Amino acid sequence: LIPKSDLKLPKIRQHYTFLIDRSNSIQKERLSSVKSAIYRALTEMDPDDTFNILAFDSKVEKLSPTPLAPAGDSFALAKAMFTE
Repeated sequence: LIPKSDLKLPKIRQHYTFLIDRSNSIQKERLSSVKSAIYRALTEMDPDDTFNILAFDSKVEKLSPTPLAPAGDSFALAKAMFTE
């Protein structure tokens, strides 16, 4: 299939859920890389998209009870979760 070059389709809003394994089985360097990749992905998201982060080890921690927009306060919440 070859799409028409002038074809304009509406963007579909996306919701991203990031999962972070914080158990002892993951190496600290790898965990640091995962956190950096997630934060980078947040900065690349469209303003209409939403996200949430679930971190798990012996328990599951959810960043927010509702989806978050990729904007200022949400970044601060995500960074706080990353530093735990």
